[in-house]
Amino acid sequence: MNHELQTYMDKFNAKRKLFDMPDLMLENDFPEILAMMEVEGSPEVLSMDGEISVNAYEKRKNFWSKAMLQLKAFEEERL
Repeated sequence: MNHELQTYMDKFNAKRKLFDMPDLMLENDFPEILAMMEVEGSPEVLSMDGEISVNAYEKRKNFWSKAMLQLKAFEEERL
């Protein structure tokens, strides 16, 4: 798993730990992870509801885009 996708996985799993939920695993939880990643890519989330600069938004969007490419590559490998 590449850095960008791993960063998102770590974020998701850190939140789950707060509620004593088991970690998500790509192999077992792909549909849930994909749905969570799609939410992360929404303009509201990426722009932090318009609270960050355009430059910061672009960095966040590029980071998310790389993570999505990695997730899609994982999906292709599974098929």
